[in-house]
Amino acid sequence: MQTYRLICHPDTPQSALSDVEVVIGRRGVCCLSLSFRAIGRVGEVAWPGDQLLGFENWEQADELWQHSCFEAFVRAEAETGYTELNFATSGKWAAYGFRDYREGMAPVEELTLHSASWQIQKARTDLNAVLGLPPAYQGKNWELAISAVIEARDGNKSFWALAHSPGKPDFHHPDCFAATLPAPDAS
Repeated sequence: MQTYRLICHPDTPQSALSDVEVVIGRRGVCCLSLSFRAIGRVGEVAWPGDQLLGFENWEQADELWQHSCFEAFVRAEAETGYTELNFATSGKWAAYGFRDYREGMAPVEELTLHSASWQIQKARTDLNAVLGLPPAYQGKNWELAISAVIEARDGNKSFWALAHSPGKPDFHHPDCFAATLPAPDAS
């Protein structure tokens, strides 16, 4: 398991959160574990949904990035194609495959959401998910871009990521793939 801090894009400052962290890890050959934590005045954030959600409540939906959501982009090392994962505190999630940078977007059918939950407390929000990635990821190192869209109650949005590309926020950009999870040892 590896812990990272996301960086707020300099063109989209906000004052509600002091930190966004993520813990990422591999479980077995093709499962990805994600644990996001937003820290600060979480009551000033417009979180979709208003209840604690367990796995049985989660369903797929599109355009989650238009409001507060947590995201992960995963690609096999040295590949141009990647998978985008979105999670909202409303119990909605999405998975899309891309052939290359922003090209060939299509739903990913071979991906399984094993578990997901979120919890809001006085000074933090936690969202956790475990997913089975498609078989094409098996036995390979994974490169990840981790990000969050945070919408304040006044409608302003901030964009958080492990790394930002030059210019406006663009989580799909190759510069954002700043984390690596090595393949499990085959021995």
